[in-house]
Amino acid sequence: MSSHKIECPKCHREYDVTEQFLGRKVICSNKACGAKFLAEAFEPLEIVEESDLAEIEQPSSDGGLLDFATRPPLSKAPVSSRLKYKRATFGTAALLLISGVAIGFVGVAIGFLVVNFSSEASNRTKGDTIADANLTERDREKKKISELLYRTDALLRLLKVSNDANLARGYIQKWVDLRGQIKQSDETDVSLGVIEGHLKEIHEKIYPRTADRFGLDRDLGWFKVLESVEAIRTAQTQLMKLFKIRWDDAQNSDYYPKAFAALRDEGRRIASMSDVGKNNLPLRLPQDEASKLIRDIEILYAHVPVDTRRPSSLDKAGEMYEVPRKIDPLRDDGAAEWIRYIATSVIEQRTTVPVSLDTLQEKTEALKFSEQYSKDLEYLKKAVH
Repeated sequence: MSSHKIECPKCHREYDVTEQFLGRKVICSNKACGAKFLAEAFEPLEIVEESDLAEIEQPSSDGGLLDFATRPPLSKAPVSSRLKYKRATFGTAALLLISGVAIGFVGVAIGFLVVNFSSEASNRTKGDTIADANLTERDREKKKISELLYRTDALLRLLKVSNDANLARGYIQKWVDLRGQIKQSDETDVSLGVIEGHLKEIHEKIYPRTADRFGLDRDLGWFKVLESVEAIRTAQTQLMKLFKIRWDDAQNSDYYPKAFAALRDEGRRIASMSDVGKNNLPLRLPQDEASKLIRDIEILYAHVPVDTRRPSSLDKAGEMYEVPRKIDPLRDDGAAEWIRYIATSVIEQRTTVPVSLDTLQEKTEALKFSEQYSKDLEYLKKAVH
């Protein structure tokens, strides 16, 4: 019996069938298609490649639709996709051409960006951002000087409040490293040298090697370094005038809300972990843990800039290129200083919580401790509210 080719009109899949199936309705075995169509013979234009045909089931006894099931093929018939589907072939070629052109343009664009970025990167100094590439050399130096001025005041605040000599020494070294990124010039070297020298001198006076610095009243001890602070302020003013830097910019005042919020959050954390318990006493805090808490809150406090929006902090000089005369490293922001002070007090008290209540004297001392501690803890909660 002769064999004839039929084609699904929807997906154009071809099948070999015997003459008895011609003129009958069949179902395409392509699962993605499943079209129902009338089997009609056709002749292919050209044979160039092979495709598998599915097995044809025997016709149903009731003369219903035939199903082309997915089974091993009875035969293989080479068919032409190039001549049979001229429109598809042309569309494919056009698509490939367009894709090639698009890929070429993308490659050129990527190459341009890489070259351009590499060129910009080679022109930027260490530590500069991509945005800094558009700045002039003078503007980049101004930006670094502004950062150094802000770090100078942060360091003064840290020196004023911290008993940790190693912490202060480490931050002085960070200041020195930042200074090293600034281009050496006769305009800046003298002023920067004055600031660096006096920062180190303050450190030596505030943290004497032979004195009991933990018993030192730091407010009184600060009077010993007022001349050094004044010299630093003079050098700061010279730099601000040289680079036309306002005090607001030198203090990085835009950073104030974020820095103050970080300090307040730490105060809240300390307050939440310091509630009283049995006998109205908090849990005793190990000295090393207390020292770490104090160290962290001192660092956060030191990085809170002067709030230039508070009129009491500034005079008319605050709007010009010089340090305001009324600025004090400790009293520049009452809210930040109060959080630091009362949080530190609460932490220190927790290292001296009474552990024995056996005698009348011990019970009396515990009662006094509880009253003072509860008062300070309430102050802290209000300060960070």
